[in-house]
Amino acid sequence: MIEIQAWLTIWATHLNEDVHTEINEEEIYAKVEQIVSNLKYNKVDIIKRNGPQTIHMTLCDNRKTEKSEELIAAFNEIAEVATGSYGMLYYWDDEDPEKYDDFQVLVARKGKTEWKKDEYLSPQSTMIFDDLG
Repeated sequence: MIEIQAWLTIWATHLNEDVHTEINEEEIYAKVEQIVSNLKYNKVDIIKRNGPQTIHMTLCDNRKTEKSEELIAAFNEIAEVATGSYGMLYYWDDEDPEKYDDFQVLVARKGKTEWKKDEYLSPQSTMIFDDLG
C-alpha cells in the first residue's frame, strides 16, 4: 500500500519582497494554481484563508502508480516555484524492500525539497502497530 499525507503552506518567496522588487508574487501564485489544475490523477485544493494559502494532499492506494508519483512531483514543483513555501510530505510504501516499515519524509523549505528519515512514526511495527508478526 502507498500512503501519502502532505501539507504545504504557500508563500511566493523566502526573500524580502521590499528588497527584491523584481519578484512577481501574483505570477508565482498563478504558477502554483496551474500546477494544481494540471494534475491528471489527483484532486488537490488550494485553501485560501486569512493569511497564506495552504495545500493538503492525501493518497491511499494499493501500490505505487502514476497517482503517487504525480503528488510527489507536484509537491516538489510547488516548493521550487514558490520558494517561501514550507511543509512536509509523509510517504509510506509497504512494498519497498528496504523501507517497508518506515515513513519517508519529504521536507520543503526555501525552494528545495529533501528526503529525511522519519523519527516520530517509524518503524511502524513498534511505533504504531503491535503483533504484526
